[in-house]
Amino acid sequence: MKILSSPRVAVCVLFRGLAGLGLLGFASAWHADDPHSGLITFAYRPTQKTPSSPALLAEGKKIYAQQCAPCHGINGDGEGEAAYLLYPKPRDFITGQYRIVSTWERLPTDEDLYTTISRGIPGSAMPSWAHLPEQTRWGLVHYIKTFAQNPIQPNTAESESGVGVIKVPPEPPYTAEAASRAQEFFRDACASCHGEKGKGDGVQEQFDEKGYPTRPRDLTVGVFKGIPEPQEVYRRIVAGLPGTPMPMSDWSYGADAWDLTHFILSMSSPEQRERAEMRKFQIVARYVPLIP
Repeated sequence: MKILSSPRVAVCVLFRGLAGLGLLGFASAWHADDPHSGLITFAYRPTQKTPSSPALLAEGKKIYAQQCAPCHGINGDGEGEAAYLLYPKPRDFITGQYRIVSTWERLPTDEDLYTTISRGIPGSAMPSWAHLPEQTRWGLVHYIKTFAQNPIQPNTAESESGVGVIKVPPEPPYTAEAASRAQEFFRDACASCHGEKGKGDGVQEQFDEKGYPTRPRDLTVGVFKGIPEPQEVYRRIVAGLPGTPMPMSDWSYGADAWDLTHFILSMSSPEQRERAEMRKFQIVARYVPLIP
């Protein structure tokens, strides 16, 4: 049995687990009707792109050591002290096999990394860090890129093929004919892993690029690694998920990928997808000097 060598890591894992379940409290008198209590809203996307600088890298390094290293490792190899407890495994920043990518080269843009840090990855232990200041999140983006053995420098111009950011074409109407085509595409290209009904019950013995077990997504529960907006799902279909058995489907670029996007989103409801998003709440508690 492996024992955590750092008490701070154990506390960190416990803290995140309790906070994620909404079970963490710091006082005995919580007033839900307090006007300052309630949902805190944060933006996943940046207001502007901030280039790397020595100051940003220093800030990113500081926050990484405090908040990210217990899972991702101080050297960015995905082998932090808490990593053995987690499934899926934390990302290895050295190999640079990022799952959420928007480019034909299957490399993440800085905005991809920023959004992933902000939103977290539902269905995994990666929490949302949207409460951090925008500058701090940019610092993390630029710092984690320094771990990569090969520079992450994708072309950021939109393109319909080859290199650059995948340009999403105008969204067509989802007609009965489009739904029929999508069902056929899904059966031929997706069902072997995701199952005929999208429940993730296809081929189960699958592994990621590091040899860790992985399994196909159950598309009916509404839990998506990336933001489940149509244009984002479109790019996930075309680019695939690097480092996983989910391949690139550049053959679908155009109307076919839109048909698949609509078909996949139809397997879950907006309410399901909304519930999968990680939320943060402010709870105002009043100090009680003596517990009755």
